Amino acid sequence: MISVDDVKVFKPSPRVYGLAAARLAVPVGDIGFVSSNGWDVAGATSAGLTAFWIQRSASEPAEELGYQAAHVVHAITDLPAHI
Repeated sequence: MISVDDVKVFKPSPRVYGLAAARLAVPVGDIGFVSSNGWDVAGATSAGLTAFWIQRSASEPAEELGYQAAHVVHAITDLPAHI
């Protein structure tokens, strides 16, 4: 289990996303992060993770937070083609 309690901050702090790399002892760039929340994708991308955004609806706009997903899919079943 990985918890924000370990760093005492919450998402979208890059420190939260860095927990996975530290706990798994792998480079952050080797971690894929999947979310349907644009702000969560921006947080993961800002920390160096490869982020996948599940855009549930074509009318759902991307967040304008300065960080974009590496891949945009419309269903979780679309992910294998990008891994």
